[in-house]
Amino acid sequence: MNMSKSSSDDSSSDPSKKDAVEPTRSGGTLPWDLASERLATSKEYWIATVRSSGAPHIMPVWGVISENSFYFSSMTSSIKVRNLKANPHISITSNDPNIPVVAEGIAEEMDSKEDILRFLEMENEKYGTKMGFSAVDPDFNTNYRCRIIKIIAIDKKLSPGGPSTWRFSKSL
Repeated sequence: MNMSKSSSDDSSSDPSKKDAVEPTRSGGTLPWDLASERLATSKEYWIATVRSSGAPHIMPVWGVISENSFYFSSMTSSIKVRNLKANPHISITSNDPNIPVVAEGIAEEMDSKEDILRFLEMENEKYGTKMGFSAVDPDFNTNYRCRIIKIIAIDKKLSPGGPSTWRFSKSL
């Protein structure tokens, strides 16, 4: 999945594309297409949220990257949901520590049934599942769109000069 908007995209029909912007690199030599592909194709993600005490809370989740956003769902009673309600800042990392990609952003609850169904469709497609609406039902789950602000990727072979960093220019 490419995280940047192409000129042929119709962003008005897909909520995941409505705010897509091109990132700006600051440092490193890793190609953007490779970093964005690694993040998008990760099967599992680790997300970090912040407890009210300031301590980190890290949990694995399934998720979907589309344009410059990360989508995931969690039980409303979970610690990560409680943390995000108090502080929406989130870090997301791919599951491969040998070629890590880390994203930082702001989590927003999705309340539009259309957006939630689109997320479910993307998740079913990515994971080859046939989950129904109960998997994302807002009566029991909180569904998030995390607007990515910054991405850091490391590949010692392709970018020996250090991490490559991209920032999204749109104010989130």
